[in-house]
Amino acid sequence: MATFVKVTDTQGDTLIINLDQVKFFREREEGGCTVFFEKGETRALIESGADIVKLKAPKGK
Repeated sequence: MATFVKVTDTQGDTLIINLDQVKFFREREEGGCTVFFEKGETRALIESGADIVKLKAPKGK
């Protein structure tokens, strides 16, 4: 089952990304991260890789 998260790129655009299509995240010195997708596309995000992992985590009761 695909997992989707809502993130914001450095241009201020809101994106919904499928984490199953993400190859890896690389943290950026200026904050946030760059996401690398399986098909070769990259996007600079304001969220860090750790923040995105928290978005993916199931919510406890």
